[in-house]
Amino acid sequence: MVSAAIPDLADEGPQMIERFYAALTHGGPVNGALGGTMTAQGAWQPVTTEFAAHFLAFIRDPRLGDK
Repeated sequence: MVSAAIPDLADEGPQMIERFYAALTHGGPVNGALGGTMTAQGAWQPVTTEFAAHFLAFIRDPRLGDK
């Protein structure tokens, strides 16, 4: 998915993608890891944190504010 969204980053190799993902995990917008296995239930759970959900709602429509 990252490779399709940001091909220039993908061209740098998996280590670069892992580095950027680690920064997102450390900064708070995402949970989880890039590798490993996932349960069927886990596949339906958001990877974004509550903070990220509020941020994404804001950039979709900033007029909504804290509603």
